[in-house]
Amino acid sequence: MTDPRKESGCPIFARFLVPPKADAVESERWKITPMTGTVYLVCTSAGEVGVDLSADHMVCDLTPLDSMAQRLGRVNRRGGGMSEVDVVYETDLDPKPKLPAYERARWETKNILERLPDCDWSESDELPRKEASPFELRKLFLSDEREKLQQLAAERRAAFSPPPTILSATDILFDAWAMTSIRETMPGRPDVGPYLHGIAEDLPQTTISWRAEMDLLAEDENPRRYLQAIFMKHRIRPHETVTINSYRVIEFFNAIAKKCADLRSTRVALLFSRQLVLTTVGDLIDNKGAPLNADPTLILPASFGYLNDKGMLDANAIPAEPLDVADHSGYESVLDSDPRARVIIKRTEEGWIAVPLIPGTVIATLPDGARTTSTKLVNALCGDRYRVRLVQPIEFDKDDEDKAVSSLVLLTPLRQRQPQVEQPLDEHVNQVFEWAKVFAEKLKLDEPFREALLFAAKWHDEGKKAKLWQRYIGNPNYDAPLLGKSAKWCDPKKLSFYRHEFGSLLRIEYQARHQTQCVPPTDPDTRDLALHLIAAHHGHARPHFRNSFDKEFTVQECEATHVETISRFARLQRRYGRWGLAYLESLLRAADAAASAGIETDDEMEELEGEK
Repeated sequence: MTDPRKESGCPIFARFLVPPKADAVESERWKITPMTGTVYLVCTSAGEVGVDLSADHMVCDLTPLDSMAQRLGRVNRRGGGMSEVDVVYETDLDPKPKLPAYERARWETKNILERLPDCDWSESDELPRKEASPFELRKLFLSDEREKLQQLAAERRAAFSPPPTILSATDILFDAWAMTSIRETMPGRPDVGPYLHGIAEDLPQTTISWRAEMDLLAEDENPRRYLQAIFMKHRIRPHETVTINSYRVIEFFNAIAKKCADLRSTRVALLFSRQLVLTTVGDLIDNKGAPLNADPTLILPASFGYLNDKGMLDANAIPAEPLDVADHSGYESVLDSDPRARVIIKRTEEGWIAVPLIPGTVIATLPDGARTTSTKLVNALCGDRYRVRLVQPIEFDKDDEDKAVSSLVLLTPLRQRQPQVEQPLDEHVNQVFEWAKVFAEKLKLDEPFREALLFAAKWHDEGKKAKLWQRYIGNPNYDAPLLGKSAKWCDPKKLSFYRHEFGSLLRIEYQARHQTQCVPPTDPDTRDLALHLIAAHHGHARPHFRNSFDKEFTVQECEATHVETISRFARLQRRYGRWGLAYLESLLRAADAAASAGIETDDEMEELEGEK
């Protein structure tokens, strides 16, 4: 985990972190001065792990022993004086019927902690204090008698969190999960989460976010694919969500449905790791919240907000304004960073106009001529501060379904404030090749893998030489030098679902026709690997490309290459294993990413043009 003192510049959080060393060089690295006075850190159980923080004192609820030990480890972490920990628990010790094993573990933990010796240094007269130093905690489970030691071990196990039910994962499931380029619901491929973490006895919880996009697209006949694209490129972040027990969500829905029956028809989205599902409030009520048990993120319309002043769901609390909290000023965790932006562009009789999706979002002053086309307007919105993540059409011409009259533009702030420049294709490929050599040397790759990686690095973007792709990137006359990266946003509709990786495979296979002079590896296995690295370097070809076609080749040639891509993936996965092949794929991706580092514009905008 990166140090939040460097990343967020938060003087409050800096109070809980390791103080800087006294030398000047180290002090220069930490430029944030910790806040003075009393500060508080309020966190969930996620604060138990992942960050090296230390508090002077702590107040927490009663948890099983393993969790409690983690929490105690976040207090007085470096032995700097005396600290007090207050553990809050219910007076009713009867296990809750819904979670008996978990509740029993909590009360066993209480019994164990009460065996700690009384401390003689506490000034508190209200409650007896126990000495909970690591030394005393360790002594609780030590004994010279074997039978007593076994008894203590059994007590410790009883106080630990109940182990989750571990689901059995089969080769068939692993093969299904490995086909990552199939993004739709696939029979026999459940969500991977329960198999990674097991099924715990904890009450199901639901993470909720409010997004204005749900209001924007609610009238569309089937906005599922639009929403999935939007939330993939403009992800919901933890600090715009609230998590609550799932049964509470259904109670909340029932309460507001009684107030207004029309709200049962409100469309909401369930965002899973691989897909987005649209449903309604009424359906969730009728199914007693069963879909929420699969641990999705529930996305509600921004206008459907009922949080009280304590931040809790409340059918009686109607906020004065929509609850979409994403992308406002100060939203980004990095100090002085611009927030992300969402802008609607519309075609009018006077030309294209831009309207913020969230009121208050600042739109750059648009130069003359920017309103003549949607492409010019989008690039004007970017300026020198943003780059485009996605331009998602949301309304089409009634007479022309392919002609958008309204789109949602997602903008991400640039990492570096510097002019964006075009990059010739040869320059980019050479940089990728040099990085591939560095990785091969550092990792001491055996010759077959080295040969495959270097060949793939040299020829991975051959498909960008297609006239269609050059027109898309901003080189309509196919002038030299050919472009590899653009300084401006390019409309992916111009690609007609063309994938440059697929084009690279075709130009290597049928190189005589396109004057591609390359010599693929002679060993069949090495050749297979090299071609697959090319095919998969943007995440496709596991196992196939969607809508794969290249107008510069025949239908038969494209179909043959497509089928061979699928077969090659299966052969390589059998040869190198699922994790082995994924590791090999990552080598070219890493080289490509390293070569693109510092270049804010890239061909990410091409990533969704294959989605229908």
